[in-house]
Amino acid sequence: MKQVKKSVLLWHTPAQMYALVERIEDYASFLPWCQASEVSERDDVQTVGTLHLNYHGVKSQFTTRNQKTPDREMHMTLVDGPLRR
Repeated sequence: MKQVKKSVLLWHTPAQMYALVERIEDYASFLPWCQASEVSERDDVQTVGTLHLNYHGVKSQFTTRNQKTPDREMHMTLVDGPLRR
């Protein structure tokens, strides 16, 4: 299976980046290929959310279950969508 790995330097704290990723419902406001997004479940341990994509007329959607350690990390698992992981 092919994997993509990327490393970048960010001028934001881990807590700021965590907050950005956690706010799934805001993705459409800053990701041009995200037509809509919704949260179906959220608590202190996990968030389940769906992204509705529209990239040059190609529409798709996927749902992830995000296991959370607040302000530190998230482990995303694909629940539904066109990807394998």
